[in-house]
Amino acid sequence: MGSNHITELFLIWILFLFPSIVNSSCREVKLPRDCQALCIKNHQNFVTCELRAAVLLPADTRFDIALHKVMPVLDMAVYNVRAEKIFPSWLQLTFLPQDDHCDATYAQIAAVDSYAKCVHLFLGPACDYSVASVGRVVKFLNTPLITTGAFTFDFTEKKTSCPDEYFMTTRVGSLAFRGISDVFLSVMDWNKWKKVQLVYEPNGQTNFAGRHTCQLMMKSMVQSIKARQDITFGNFDVESMGSDDYRESLKTNIGNYYGVLLDTALTVPMTREPFRHGLVTNSTAPSKIIDHRIVKLGIIAPADPHHEQSLLKILPAVALAVNAVSLAKGPLPGWTIIVDYRDSKCSSTHGSLAAFDFHINKTADAFLGPICDYAIAPVARYAGVWGIPILTTGGQADAFRHKGEHYPTLTRMMGSHRLVGEALRHILQGFGWTTAALIYHNHAMESSKGHSECHFTLSAVFSALNKTSVHKSFNQETNNLNDYRNLLEFVSQSARSIYLQHVNSLEIAIVPDNFYHVLVFKGMLRKEFTQMEVDQPIKLTLK
Repeated sequence: MGSNHITELFLIWILFLFPSIVNSSCREVKLPRDCQALCIKNHQNFVTCELRAAVLLPADTRFDIALHKVMPVLDMAVYNVRAEKIFPSWLQLTFLPQDDHCDATYAQIAAVDSYAKCVHLFLGPACDYSVASVGRVVKFLNTPLITTGAFTFDFTEKKTSCPDEYFMTTRVGSLAFRGISDVFLSVMDWNKWKKVQLVYEPNGQTNFAGRHTCQLMMKSMVQSIKARQDITFGNFDVESMGSDDYRESLKTNIGNYYGVLLDTALTVPMTREPFRHGLVTNSTAPSKIIDHRIVKLGIIAPADPHHEQSLLKILPAVALAVNAVSLAKGPLPGWTIIVDYRDSKCSSTHGSLAAFDFHINKTADAFLGPICDYAIAPVARYAGVWGIPILTTGGQADAFRHKGEHYPTLTRMMGSHRLVGEALRHILQGFGWTTAALIYHNHAMESSKGHSECHFTLSAVFSALNKTSVHKSFNQETNNLNDYRNLLEFVSQSARSIYLQHVNSLEIAIVPDNFYHVLVFKGMLRKEFTQMEVDQPIKLTLK
C-alpha cells in the first residue's frame, strides 16, 4: 500500500477476481447478510452499485504503513483507474478506515465491526500479528483480505482451500522474511560460511511490521536455516541487556566461533489502558444496566472427549457448582445462573468466534475457559477490551503472566510453568550442575498444531536457567529408535544432564522406554547422563 502502482493492482484485482471469491465461504452455517449484494434496486427501480472496503491500519503516524499515508494513495488510485477506464463508472467504491492500533485484538474487533457495516473486502491489516488474527477469520466471514504486510514464514504457505490457515488472504507486497532468509543463505553459500549466531532485539523495527518484528524475522530465518543440514546456528536476544553488557555478551555467545547477523533497533512503545468489568465496584468503565439477580457464564472448551478437560467432563462439574452456590446457604442465594457453552476445538480461530458469539449476543458476564493456550491468548485479549473476566485452568505458558498490558481480566487457576523452571534451577544449583540439555516433544512444523505443551513448559525452564542451554525437540508421533539414538549422540557432545519432558501416560510408556533402550545400548545410563522426567505442575494456586 506504499505506492500508487500497487494500489491500482488492488483495484484491478477487485474487479476481476472478487466475484469468484465471494461464494467460497468456509463456514458450514452461513451468516445472514442482507447487504451482501453489490447492487440494490430502490422503490423507483433505480439500481445503485457500491463496493465497500474496510481499510484496517494504524492511525499512529510512526508506522511506515498508516492510515494518513494510505488513504490519499487509495483516492489517487481510484482516480487513475477510472481515468484509464479500467474500473467501471457505475460501481461506487467506498473506503471505511478503521484504526487497528497495529494490535491483534483491536484489528479483529475492527474487522468484526466493519463486517457488521457490510464491507465486501478488507484492505490490511499490515502488522503481522494483526494480519494473523484477522486472516484466520476472514474465510469464515466470506470476505477476502489483501495486505502488503504478512512478512513471516507462515504467510508464505499454501492458501488455496478452506483447510489452509490463511485462505482468502492475499499478499501483494514483493517482500517477505522468507526472501530475506534466502538472500542471507545465498551470501553464506557464496562465502562458504557454515556457522552463524543470530543476534536480535525482539521488538526492533516495530514501525515496519508491529510488535516483535525482528523476532518474527529471526523465526523465519531459523526455519530456513533448519532446512539446511550443513549450517550450525545459535541465537540470543539483546533486549534484556544494558549497553555495558554488550561486549561481555558478544565474547561469551559469539567469540571466535560464530559469524554474526545483527538486527537491532529502538523500540516503539505500544500501550493501551486496561478495561474493567461492569460488575466491579468503583469501576472506571462506562456504566451499563445489569440485572444483579442473573449471572451468565460462557464456557469455551474443546468438545473432543479425548481431551482431559473436554466439555463432556466440565459441564457436569459446573452444573453441580451452580446448584451449590445458588442454594439458600450458598454465596448467591436466589440468584439465577445461566450457563451456555461453545466448542473451542482447541483453536485460536474457533475459540475467538465462540467469544464473539457470546459478546455480540450479550450472553456471558464471565468466561470459563478456554483451556488450550492457543485459544486462551486471543480470547483473553478480547476479554480485556470488553471488560469480561476470564477464568481458566490452562494458560500456564510464561507469556500469560504479563497481564497488565495484554490480559488484564485473566485469572489462572493452575499456576505457571515458570514454577517448574525455578524448581529445576534450584535442583541444578543444589547438585552443582552447570550444563544441561533440554529435550522435548514438539509437533511437526507442517502439522498446524502449533507448539506442544512440552515446548511451553521447557520454555519456562530455558528462561529460568538464564543462559543458552542446548535444546532439541523430537516428534514422538514419528520418531523411531534410530532418531532417539542420533538425538542422544548430539546431546552427548554438549551436556551431561537431560530433562525429558512429557505430558501424558502414552508418552510415559513409549518415549522414555525408547530412550532407556538407547542409553543402555550406548553405555550412557550409568556413565554419561542424569535423566529426569518433568510432569505438569499440579499445585492449585490463584494467580
